[in-house]
Amino acid sequence: MTNLPSEEEIIRHIQGYFSGGSELFRHLDMEIISVTDKGIEARFKPAPEHAGALPDASPFGGIITTILDSLFGLAVMVELRAPTPIATVNLRMDFVDTVPFSGDLLFSARCTGIDDRIARTEGLCTVQSTGAPIARAFAAFAVGTKGPAFNAAMLEEIPGDG
Repeated sequence: MTNLPSEEEIIRHIQGYFSGGSELFRHLDMEIISVTDKGIEARFKPAPEHAGALPDASPFGGIITTILDSLFGLAVMVELRAPTPIATVNLRMDFVDTVPFSGDLLFSARCTGIDDRIARTEGLCTVQSTGAPIARAFAAFAVGTKGPAFNAAMLEEIPGDG
């Protein structure tokens, strides 16, 4: 029988994934502020290399989308607390303002529920200094898909897991 990781182990694994376990997030230099059963919060500061192609472009919205999608997946993993592969099946992004270069952006993502084999999430990206929203997002994930689980490596690290 497999021993499931504790919430603390999941949190440590997620923080490690963002701080060094993923090439993408190592490059983005994101900071995970908190990981709880209520959701995940992170901070990101856009840099000039994140700009679109036009000279006066704001940071590329795909970065915001990628960050929220990834945080959503991690929020589902926290909720599941089990080595189950998931896949994004629907992602809706509503940009309500342009992405600024000045200052940090705050992200929040949470799993709002899991029914049968579908997990639902919601999230927000805001400007840290003002709280002004930049983007709102909602996503659905298929649970139990083929492929590796995010926390499969973590389960290998748990002593006594046989």
